[in-house]
Amino acid sequence: DRWDRHMEEEMDAALSTLRTLVTSGRAHSIAISNFRPEELNHAIDILGDSVQFYQAKLNVVNPRKDAAQTLRICKERRITFMASAALDRGGVLSNSSNIISDLAIKYSAAPAQIGILAVRALHAIPIVQTHNESHIRENIEALALQITPEDTEILRKLVLPPTV
Repeated sequence: DRWDRHMEEEMDAALSTLRTLVTSGRAHSIAISNFRPEELNHAIDILGDSVQFYQAKLNVVNPRKDAAQTLRICKERRITFMASAALDRGGVLSNSSNIISDLAIKYSAAPAQIGILAVRALHAIPIVQTHNESHIRENIEALALQITPEDTEILRKLVLPPTV
């Protein structure tokens, strides 16, 4: 409990410093990464509208357990959700579900492109990493793919299954 209070005091001091940087004009906005929902809300309460981005892991293979909560907070607070590991370091390719494979075939797309669309179905910005030029082109082309609203909903539920 003492440790938690100390950490909270340290966090509040850091957030207050960030707020000062924005209000003084030395920073334009703030991005937050990997906060739990309660930490994210607390940070936004201190930083206000200066929080523009939230980054956390989100993909069809291995999303964060609190992804639905943080996505909801971001939507309500008008914060852009940036999905790191959108392709789970290739895990989307090697662990593709039948749904991903079937949609890839249906839309003549690569499984990675469908993985990117799954993140986009949640109105998040996918962050992917590659050094391969053809993969870079493929990832960019994913943004132009058009799929049906029904398939978009399938992808959304694949990333965020309904809670029981």
